[in-house]
Order: sequence, then structure tokens, then C-alpha cells
Amino acid sequence: MQSRSGSPSAWLGDLSVVLTPPRSEEVGDEDRAALAGLRGRPVAQVRGWIARRREAEARRAALIWKAAFVVIGLLGALAGAGATSAVLRFDAQAPVNVFHVLGVLVAPQVAFFLLWVVWMLAPVRESRAWRSLAEAWNWLHPGVWMMTLVRRLGRKSVARAWDAVREHAAAWRILTATQRWAVGLGGQTFALGFALASLLTLLVRVAGQDLYFGWSTTLDVGPESVRRMTGLIAAPWAWRVPTAAPGADLIEATRYYRLEGMVRADPAVWGRWWPFLAWCLGVYAVLPRLVSWVVTRHRLAASAAKALALLPGAVEVVERLNPPHLDTRVADAEPTPGDGEGSVPAELSGGGSVSAVVAWGGLSLAPDALRQAVGAGEAAEVRTAGAGGPWREDEATARTVAALADGGTVRIAVKAWEPPLGEFEDFLRAMRKAMGRAGRIEVVLGPWPEAGLPVAATEEDIRVWSGFLARLGLDGLAWGLRPDGGAT
Repeated sequence: MQSRSGSPSAWLGDLSVVLTPPRSEEVGDEDRAALAGLRGRPVAQVRGWIARRREAEARRAALIWKAAFVVIGLLGALAGAGATSAVLRFDAQAPVNVFHVLGVLVAPQVAFFLLWVVWMLAPVRESRAWRSLAEAWNWLHPGVWMMTLVRRLGRKSVARAWDAVREHAAAWRILTATQRWAVGLGGQTFALGFALASLLTLLVRVAGQDLYFGWSTTLDVGPESVRRMTGLIAAPWAWRVPTAAPGADLIEATRYYRLEGMVRADPAVWGRWWPFLAWCLGVYAVLPRLVSWVVTRHRLAASAAKALALLPGAVEVVERLNPPHLDTRVADAEPTPGDGEGSVPAELSGGGSVSAVVAWGGLSLAPDALRQAVGAGEAAEVRTAGAGGPWREDEATARTVAALADGGTVRIAVKAWEPPLGEFEDFLRAMRKAMGRAGRIEVVLGPWPEAGLPVAATEEDIRVWSGFLARLGLDGLAWGLRPDGGAT
């Protein structure tokens, strides 16, 4: 079995395809055997099942997510290169102002990184005030742009699957947490691309152009104040790269006034600012963004793994890969039908009292044929269940049938030669709970030649079913063979 990638796009791709519940034919004995070694590890089982059954869909979804991350990163790089080129524009009339470089390329990166640190605190992230602020500025967030791109690229697959979950409040809450981390990673990818492109553009411009740097401000700031400020900024690397920490002589020599021009210093002096600026971009822009990108990437993977274990579609996969094992053998001491305390009556009530009929386990009969086969009147409602679909559908059927019964009798037609499994027990208990103490549930065993299933119940089949029903201990539960014997 092919191992699954741990990249964010792979996790999101798997999440996108498992939002659609598995069809009955998608989880079979071969899957259970192949994934038996992963029992107890639901996420690994789900990803293993995806690799077996929905690999092509998962790859397409992952490719859409990967393309969106790449595009948003490239947009960030273009924005960073453009902003840096604009700041480094030099026309020989005045040098590139160091304050402009720090104010446009470095300070915003530091500010946004601090905002990200605050956002990482769960109480803040989940607060109503923060959510309101985030919603107000959604249109400015690169991660939101990325999600829009994902919806456009995957409108027939990813977007449709995610939108379908909105109807289920619990599932949508689980998915929303992962979506927030995906949006966050999109924003960090944009910011990292911006920072890397800014540093690379600075180095390329320095290497290919004779740039002059200086400082100037309208504020009453003297060289000594600038020296203290740059000394504080350069503290992380000054001990290792002293040339990247501007000294008092450089600061004094490169102060300029636009009206005076650049005539007070040796031309070579004006270029000595670039190591300081490059280190500023590396330490205060690239490094924090790299850290935030790695952490957000890890948190997205953790959130996707959690969602993959909790979303209804994934839960159904795990439940069907690990069906409950019921011991259908009946001990010699087991009371036989109708004998002693705790047994289940082997007697069907009169057909006129039957309000609803359920065809269980893929039994396919026309409604009129099914009513006649189980001895129900024409007024009895007919439903199907246990055909391998999602449990929530069977549970809804149980509630519907209980409401239709309205204190009457429900007959469930089963294939006698197939031993009862956990799904049938769950169905009976759900129906008994929905019906309350009123009403009667009768299980009808028999051949069903009308559906091409003429196999009659053997004595062993009867022992298995009667013992199973007796162990359930449900009130108002009975069983019986098909009234007309199934003769054709």
C-alpha cells in the first residue's frame, strides 16, 4: 500500500475526498483485510482506505491545494520584489533612505509576526472580538485570496464537497478549525515569499548597481540617536559580523539633506549600509516568517489529522472497516425459542396490526410483494435499511418507521442464512428507543424467492437468530418464519 504524503496539500486533499461518505461498494472484505494491521489507528486507516479507493480523487484535490499555495507564494514574491525595487529606486539626486527600507520592508514584517504570535494563543483566536476583526479585514488577507482560488480551481470537486458539509453543524465546526489553519498557512506562504524576494532583490540590486544609501528625516533626530537605534537593531549579529553594524562615522557621514545633495562624503562610503539592511531583512523578516510558516504548517497537519478522525465520512469508513464482532454461536444451555425466561417469542402477531415493514440488508422486493410476503396489510408503509449506506441513514429510517408504527407492529424482513451483525443490533435498539415501550418489533426469517433468494432457514439459522434476539433483552421483540413459507 502506498504511503501518504505529510504535506499540507496532501492532508487537505485527503480531507476533501473523505467529506463525501463512502458508497456501500467502497468498503469491502478486501479493504478490511488489507488495513487490518492499522486497527486502532483511525487516521492511518482512513488514509490507507483513500489510497486504495480514492487515490485519483485525492491526488487531484491535493494538486489544487498545492497550486493555490504556489500561486499565493509567487504573488508574495512578486509583491516583495516590487516593493523592494520601489524603495531602492535611486536617481542620483538623493541616496536611498535607510529609514524607508526599514519602514517599508522590515517594520511591517515584525508587526505582522507579532500579530501572528497573538493569534496563536487559542483564547485570543477563538474570541468574538478577534473574529470580528478578522472578518472585517478578510479581503486583505492573502490566505482568503488563496481559498477563493481553491474554490475556483476545484469548484466541481473540492468546493462542492466542503460546501456540502455546511449543512451539518457539528461537522462544519470541525472543518472550520482546519480551514482557519489553511487560511493562516496561505498568509504565511505569501509573507515568506515577500520576505525572501525582498532580500534577494536587495542583494541583486547591490551586486548589479551602484546604490547609495543614507539617512534623512524631518524629525529632530541626531546621529547619536540613530547610532543607538541601529546598534539595538544590529545587536543579534554585530558580535559576529561587525561590518553589518553601522558605526558612528558612517552614520555621521551619510546624513543628507535633499537641497544639499550628496557632496559631504566619499562616494564609497554611501554603499556601506547594505550589509546592515541585508541582515535586517534576514533576521527580522525572513527568519520570523520561516518560523511562522513551519509552525502553521505543522498545526494545519495536526488539525487535518484530527478532522480526518472525526468527520462523519471518515468515521463511517472506520466503522465499516472495523465491524463489531458478534458471537453468533448459541451455547447448549441457551434457551430455545419460547422456552423459559429471557427467550424471544417465536410467534408473529396478526397481519392487521402491522403498520410498517422494513426490508433489511439489501433485500429487494416490490412494496406489494414484500407486504404479502410478511403477511402485512396494504396500508402498511414499506422502508429499506441496512444496505451498506451511512449509519445516519439507517438511524433516520428507524426513527421514521417508529413514527409510522404509532404504537403498532413493525415487521423486519431479513435473510435467515445471513447471521446478524452489529448494524442490525444498532438498528433494533434505535427503533426500540424511538418507539418507547409501545408497539412490537417482529423479525421475519425466510426465503425470498421473489428477490431470487430461495434459501430457506435451517435449524442452525433459527438457533443463531433466536439466540441473538434473546441476548438483546429488548421489550416487545419477537421473531417468526415467513408466514406463507416462501413457496413460489
